[in-house]
Amino acid sequence: MGHSYRGGTTVTFKLLTKLSFMAILISLALLSILVALYSGVFYRPVDLSKQPVEGNFVDVNGNTIHYLKSGHGPPVVLVHGFGAWSFSWRKNIKPLSKYFTVYAIDLLGFGLSDKPREGPYTIESQAALVSAFMENVGLKKATLIGNSLGGEIAMRIAVRYPGKVDSLILIDSSGYREKPYIPEWVPRPIFKATLRTFFLNRSQVEKTIRLAYYKDRLINSNIIDGYYLPTKTRGVEDALVSMSKQLQLGRGRTTINLIERPTLIVWGKHDQIIPVDDAFRLRRAIKHSRIVVINDAGHAPQEEKPAVVNTLIRAFIEDNWSKDARGSTVIPRYHAFRDGR
Repeated sequence: MGHSYRGGTTVTFKLLTKLSFMAILISLALLSILVALYSGVFYRPVDLSKQPVEGNFVDVNGNTIHYLKSGHGPPVVLVHGFGAWSFSWRKNIKPLSKYFTVYAIDLLGFGLSDKPREGPYTIESQAALVSAFMENVGLKKATLIGNSLGGEIAMRIAVRYPGKVDSLILIDSSGYREKPYIPEWVPRPIFKATLRTFFLNRSQVEKTIRLAYYKDRLINSNIIDGYYLPTKTRGVEDALVSMSKQLQLGRGRTTINLIERPTLIVWGKHDQIIPVDDAFRLRRAIKHSRIVVINDAGHAPQEEKPAVVNTLIRAFIEDNWSKDARGSTVIPRYHAFRDGR
């Protein structure tokens, strides 16, 4: 009887396993159908040819890259973070353009730039793209300013293409913490369904902005609409699927100590996405670096405290590196803005 009971249990378990697997397949199939219907009936990519688009476009390695350019003077290249685009520098471009030639690029797969299905979207490929972009717009060297993912890309450029970097400014930069990425075996249709249904909507965009900002009162409909616009561009779901499978944040942290360029590290004290502890890790790893922690700011201090950040950028680029009579490097002392102004 005992043997018969174990055999019956085994058969029942196998049957339940098969039924569960079939139920999962049917559910996935239904979800794919629903997403296909949703995409075809309710969702229409925005037609940029019919939109008043600000900025310029340039071909970089066969892809059309969108960027903003303003001002005259030493060149500065602004590199945005994940889920952002050149819009995130809207409070910095005009003030900085009084002193510098400012370029704000949309990385491949972001903003108004091309979004090829397979990318490539690795940190290394995005660094190569920014390097090629600089060549295509006639820049031999520039100060690179990166926020979040953009900071990690800027650091990779400083390691791989040091001759193209005058100095670095890292604003709440990724690069130290490894972030989980989506494994290759996750079906693309299911991932796309999840993105479009749960993440690429205005409500979720607003939630993400509120996570990034320290003070909710600074958030308005114009900011939400500005970040929401690229989620409606053609190819965004496939691009994000590939990014999520290719991006491996923090994998290059062992090379950060190879950075030789002068570096300013700026951080929002109340960053909930990348904690301020990482700012001090970067400070210890990068030889010629200084750090500023800004109160009353979160993950995007260039948006919440633009006057402070713009002042720091200008001071750092214009007079942060000088040589004494013996040729040694003198790094000015910066302090944390304790009052948040």
